[in-house]
Amino acid sequence: MKKIKFAAVVIMAVSALSFAVGKDIAAAGKNTLQAKAAAEVKKAAAKIKKPTTPAETIAAFYTAMAKSDFAEAKKYVKADELKKMIGTLADLVKEMPEFKADVAKDFAPMLKGKCTSEKITGNKAEIVFTYKEKGKDKKETYKLEKTGNNWIIVD
Repeated sequence: MKKIKFAAVVIMAVSALSFAVGKDIAAAGKNTLQAKAAAEVKKAAAKIKKPTTPAETIAAFYTAMAKSDFAEAKKYVKADELKKMIGTLADLVKEMPEFKADVAKDFAPMLKGKCTSEKITGNKAEIVFTYKEKGKDKKETYKLEKTGNNWIIVD
């Protein structure tokens, strides 16, 4: 959950800075990274179906974020604070569509991640999700609740 919040804040800060300095600061290397990220998003999106497990819910959430499908991403979270952050990011991308590629790039490492632990107790679950970012192993722990047939990220 911390990673999601941090990524949203970083994207918003970079986007605001880029806007303030000018839209033409992107270097050729950035475009290459964005193209790679877009390809990874497309590949991951093709694999995702309606999530039925906590691990699939985490994967679907990250895929929606990487695709800048913020309405879909909000379906997988319960916390109002996180929904507001996603909404702010959505507004930013709507105002400046060129930042959609930055969002894809920032969430691309999570698309290659995996659930390394899934502990389900009744209608509650705890997931440990691992991925690599800039060559370093990262680990996030999520708490989910089952509502009807759907799992929702609560923390």
